[in-house]
Amino acid sequence: MKQYTDDWGGEYVTLWTPQTVYTSTRMGDGMKWESPKEVTNPLGVVPVVPLNNRSRLRMVPFSELAAIIPVQDAINKITADAIVASEFAAFPQRVISGVESLPDDATSEEEAAARADAVRAYIDRILTLDNPEAKWGQFQAADLNNYVALIDMLVQHMASQSRVPFHFFLLNGGQAPSGESITAAEAGLVAKAHERMLHFGESWEEAMRLAFLVKGDTSKAKAYNAETIWADPEYRSKAAMADSLL
Repeated sequence: MKQYTDDWGGEYVTLWTPQTVYTSTRMGDGMKWESPKEVTNPLGVVPVVPLNNRSRLRMVPFSELAAIIPVQDAINKITADAIVASEFAAFPQRVISGVESLPDDATSEEEAAARADAVRAYIDRILTLDNPEAKWGQFQAADLNNYVALIDMLVQHMASQSRVPFHFFLLNGGQAPSGESITAAEAGLVAKAHERMLHFGESWEEAMRLAFLVKGDTSKAKAYNAETIWADPEYRSKAAMADSLL
């Protein structure tokens, strides 16, 4: 079953079975679904091919991102904290002592606003105080580098859990390794790619047979001896390939 909502709130649903295809629509929340339209499935099969990810670990396949979504949520939270800190704590806060508090007997709102504005600091304003005994100081601005260091640590955890090389995340200055170093750095990712190639191959073969069935090529639609041939996912320099061939 495929269900989606368009930009105007209309909902559409299609249900496939090997024999029949049902379609229905509902134009907005609170509305009833229309009576489903029924047509014969010309293919005789459901045109959906699942690519089950890591189905050997659990009975129900799960996303490759399942393990790192909590880490990404933590990164989003810390990034939001950094934005709040940059808004309220990244600007030095000034403290003035020896100045009388503003009187409450202002004759008008304009006078009260003018008095309050006299000690209000902006980036392009210099404070001048009438009291020669008045003193001022300031609190230092918040150091946002702490947020950056924490985010970098979480990104390293994400890279380790997902087996994605650090240089893909532009860690350590974003300098990509070379030669044997890049082979070692990408070993985990290559191993994961080989594992997916082993289990996704059958699904892609079924998808190609379905594609030929849609085109009407019934002979290739029954090519059950088809084999998915994958390219080598491992990085190999030209010098290493030449040495191997020799």
